[in-house]
Amino acid sequence: MLSVPFLNDKQNRRITYLRISVTSDCNLQCSYCATGKKQKNSLLSFDEITRIVNAASKIGISKIRITGGEPLLRENLSKLINQISEIKGINDISITTNGYRLPELASELKSAGLNRVNISLDSLIPEVYKKINGGDIRNALKGIHVAKKYFDDIRINMVVLRGINDNEIENFIAFGEKNNLTVRFLELMPNKNPPTPRASAGSETFKKGGLSNETIITNLQKKYKLTKIESGEKSSSADWFLVNNTKQKIGFISPVSKPFCASCNRMRLTATGELIPCLHGEERISLYKAVSDGNEEEIIKTFHSAAEQKISAHQLDKGKTSCEMKSIGG
Repeated sequence: MLSVPFLNDKQNRRITYLRISVTSDCNLQCSYCATGKKQKNSLLSFDEITRIVNAASKIGISKIRITGGEPLLRENLSKLINQISEIKGINDISITTNGYRLPELASELKSAGLNRVNISLDSLIPEVYKKINGGDIRNALKGIHVAKKYFDDIRINMVVLRGINDNEIENFIAFGEKNNLTVRFLELMPNKNPPTPRASAGSETFKKGGLSNETIITNLQKKYKLTKIESGEKSSSADWFLVNNTKQKIGFISPVSKPFCASCNRMRLTATGELIPCLHGEERISLYKAVSDGNEEEIIKTFHSAAEQKISAHQLDKGKTSCEMKSIGG
């Protein structure tokens, strides 16, 4: 076994968080997401993913997030959740979803060991929601309603789009307060591929761009008392605030205007077995042979090799990114 017990990169950042994409398929077409192509290579099986996570747990990975595409399109996902939950050292398993399949799956996901749910919701107005992703907001709202029966920690992710949904920020705060939900506002991130041509929203989104969270916070402070708080989570990517001295918590994730690269503790695994040290970097390190051979030591060596290639910081301010959101999962 390797002598290095923990997964550190060249900047001495300890990597403890692995985001795992289980599919690039999606039942929506969000205007800010790369169009994405069907994966040509075979998807990792649940047993292969479990083998990877088991090896990673021995070098300090303790937090797992399941992503897509839309991860709930991967059949029998609760089986994978259950297998990961039984691995010693893994103490947090979450998922990012659009919520459409939560009414039928929330109960079994909770029973399998899922701890938390992040639900993408970019508008509360049906026609604007459809403009952004082509979907029906009733499906997402039903998913949120059912998820609340099973999960205490539900976070709503809103990507703020200038001129499209940026007039709904206060409505989202009220929605979170009314429904006992944590709302997070995300800055629009560039993609490597063009936006989906589904409708005018694609070109419109990228022409107008996003809105910096600094601007949003400044505007909100004219109406709300925002008290900054610590998240209680190591290396949190969000800035957290309490609203008007209540328990209502809102977060701001600002990868463009306020990068959190210096404290980044994450790596990504694609559905086809590639490790991605940085969401916006070009490095892709294949785990496929090591996991197919069942060689745990090689899996661990590959993780360390990927950590060595993790760049110190992205260059989004220069427009540089290799991110293909639909196949990486953000």
